[in-house]
Amino acid sequence: MSILVFGSINEDVLIALERRPAAGETVLGSKVTLGQGGKGANQAAAAAAAGVDVRMVGAVGADGAGDRAIQALAAAGVKTDLVATLKDAPTGTAYVNVTPDGENSIVVVPGANHAVDGKLLSQLQPALSATDVVIVQTEIGSAGADAAAELASRNGARIVLNAAPVIPLARETYSACDPLVVNEHEAREIAGVDSFVLDPSILAEAVRKVSGARSVVVTLGAKGCIVLVADKQCLVPGEPAPVVDTTGAGDVFVGTLAARLALGDPLEKAATCANEAGARAVTWQGAREVTLAHATSRG
Repeated sequence: MSILVFGSINEDVLIALERRPAAGETVLGSKVTLGQGGKGANQAAAAAAAGVDVRMVGAVGADGAGDRAIQALAAAGVKTDLVATLKDAPTGTAYVNVTPDGENSIVVVPGANHAVDGKLLSQLQPALSATDVVIVQTEIGSAGADAAAELASRNGARIVLNAAPVIPLARETYSACDPLVVNEHEAREIAGVDSFVLDPSILAEAVRKVSGARSVVVTLGAKGCIVLVADKQCLVPGEPAPVVDTTGAGDVFVGTLAARLALGDPLEKAATCANEAGARAVTWQGAREVTLAHATSRG
């Protein structure tokens, strides 16, 4: 079984701090760690760990961060022959603030990721013809996500769309995905539902109605996820785990979900496996369990 991942590749700068700053406030961090990230690359690594053949489609800069990203993907078992190296754009960077409770806030500077567009993707016909499932990740921007979905749909691959972040997408992109995977915040943004609506089942129905997606998965963190297929909706319970860092746990969920779908699981069973993998992912620091990271402490 094979998966093609259209998505972002970043170098992560993780900053450990006691609390996230308020507007206009300066706080001191305790440690800075460099690691591998990018939602697309994280999902590719997770899918490979789940036992399927994975190729990454994306772009990095002709810099040290790009070299490290390629090496880390290869070490994770992901094929990188479809990753472009660009001389006129830096590798994407994510600045991740992590507090002692394991929660994070992230700022992403896309860099080379936004060069993943229709022109770059037009060269991928041979790879798509042998692909069972395609993951489309929106950190590459609207043009790249729409082009990837159109190519995958034309070649009959199953599309798993992770709309994180929520960006303007063609109606055809949403309607082709099976499933659309979003968290609660992203679900509200897509559906236009106010924050006072707390029932995730209502969110899932609203997302499908607005997006036209064939199926929907709304992730709920430790509570699990809502799976909506046809007229059937169910809550897949979460797995308890000691939280060290939630960075990348959602990406592990998406990559594992896509891998299980490629292996033939129905969506509900795939989501159960993805929940288990996501729970394990919060027990280590950073977006991936194995990285080419190094750390420096600052007093």
